[in-house]
Amino acid sequence: MPDEFEGRREALLRGLMKLADHSGRGATIICVENMPPGVFPGSSMRDLSSIVDELADPRLKLAIDTGHAQLTSAPASETRDAGTRLATTHVHDNDGRRDLHLPPGEGGVDWQAWRSALDEIDYQGPIILECIRELRKNPSRLTNRFREHLTLLTGDVV
Repeated sequence: MPDEFEGRREALLRGLMKLADHSGRGATIICVENMPPGVFPGSSMRDLSSIVDELADPRLKLAIDTGHAQLTSAPASETRDAGTRLATTHVHDNDGRRDLHLPPGEGGVDWQAWRSALDEIDYQGPIILECIRELRKNPSRLTNRFREHLTLLTGDVV
């Protein structure tokens, strides 16, 4: 409910600070992932970015889930909203209505736009596929088109 937003935001702030404090002063980074629609705050990378900015703790970063972003707005705009706070990715595709964890290229994500957004924020982190279960269930999905999408996303020849 919209009237619960501030209370939920404060609870998230407190929880993230406790996690950061618990992680100690080592190299551990805690990444906050954008969630599917209906999680407030949490569905919008703009909201999560403001929380991470407010906490100003170098151990707190962001993770973009391209499938969740496709359900709420678009992976490219959500990535731009994350900006330099983005530390990792969960990459998968969907039909814009359900969180299907499809391989890139099998849904509606505009992968060229997402790659451009990554370049705009000078993202240097990992591209982590979150569609392995689908690929294992159906290895025939490892097509040339899939490999082309991986090449687009990583810049490497696959």
